[in-house]
Amino acid sequence: MVSILSGFGIAGWLVEQKLIHQSALLIEHGPLMIFAAVLFLAGLNMLAVGLLGEMQVRHYHEPSRRAPYSVDRVLRSQSEEHTVSE
Repeated sequence: MVSILSGFGIAGWLVEQKLIHQSALLIEHGPLMIFAAVLFLAGLNMLAVGLLGEMQVRHYHEPSRRAPYSVDRVLRSQSEEHTVSE
């Protein structure tokens, strides 16, 4: 979300520069425009991958209604068992 908002903020500033100051964006701020587009698109990409991952996790755990993990057995060392019994 920070990447999306940063890209959108930079793009908004560039639009303001174009509309109010009538500046030539590509000549004056070309790399910044590309940076804003990359930030925005990378943020959207990360958001989409996160949502897809969330859907996969829910799809995996929904049918069985089981916990995300289960403990098969608890292993303790010999010294722990000796101190616990005392």
